[in-house]
Parts: sequence; structure tokens; C-alpha cells
Amino acid sequence: MRPFSEYIRQYKLIDQPDYIDLGITPGNSESVDLSMPVLISEFEKAKGVVQLTECDHDSKLGSNIYNCGKADAEHKKYLLEDITISRRNENIVDRIKSSDKKKILIVYGKKHYDGINKMLQ
Repeated sequence: MRPFSEYIRQYKLIDQPDYIDLGITPGNSESVDLSMPVLISEFEKAKGVVQLTECDHDSKLGSNIYNCGKADAEHKKYLLEDITISRRNENIVDRIKSSDKKKILIVYGKKHYDGINKMLQ
């Protein structure tokens, strides 16, 4: 496995500033991202209930080692594109459109930019 520093150089990654450095505090902001239970529910409505195996339950959360099998390509594509990107984009755009705020800061990853921008057009 390659060291993370190689990914930083290869993909020209930069650290996101701390929220406080951007002037974002709990008093002047709110998180409007969809929660993990909502995302799982959206996935399961479309693709069926996710059945975890004993191996899944025994795996340490956050571990770099996962030997319990892979999701099929169709499910993986749906999860990454339709749920993780598109569904979250729709939610953020809905929240922007329904907001009465004069200034809105969005802190999201690069893969969301084009989709959110297109929906706001």
C-alpha cells in the first residue's frame, strides 16, 4: 500500500482549512448534508436491504484491511454516483433554494461542484 503522501502529490491534494479559519462556527452555520442512515435508506429503497455478513460485523471500522468481498459494479456505481454524489447534491440545492439567507458558504468536495452548479443554473 502506498503512503498517503504519494496520493497527495499525485492528485495535488490540499488540506481543507479548519472551519474556524473560514469564520464558520456552530452559531453561524448548520450542516445540511444527508446523514448516513438517510443515505443507507435511499440505497436500500432502490437496491434492497444491505445484508451484512459475520465477516462485516467482525471488521474493525476504519481499518484499511477489508477482506469480506466487494459490492458488484452496478451497486457500487449506484452508491457512488446516484447516492453519494447526486442525491446529496439535490439536497444541498433544495436547502439553498429554500433558504432566506443572503450569504451561503458551501463546503463540499470537488466532485460535487459541477452537479451543484448545474442544478443552480
